[in-house]
Amino acid sequence: MGVMTGNRKKLTQRGRVLRRINVPSFTYLEVAQKGKKIWVAISNTNVKKGEMIRFDAGMPVTNFYSKSLKRTFHKLLFVNTLVADKGAK
Repeated sequence: MGVMTGNRKKLTQRGRVLRRINVPSFTYLEVAQKGKKIWVAISNTNVKKGEMIRFDAGMPVTNFYSKSLKRTFHKLLFVNTLVADKGAK
């Protein structure tokens, strides 16, 4: 279901997973959120494409280069806590 550490009340962000890319240490998720698409990174997680998720505000990083993927993310949000939001539609 994802990584859960800390209190659910701190999971102020939510969105729908559009794409998931796994690399050895991280999972990169493209998330639809409030009419925009954002990229989120977290320690490996097993959320699936199409699932609604909740996550913390994280730490935004601009122009992050992933050596594993050999690509640059214009803006990437590194989060500590992410869960599947089973009650969301």
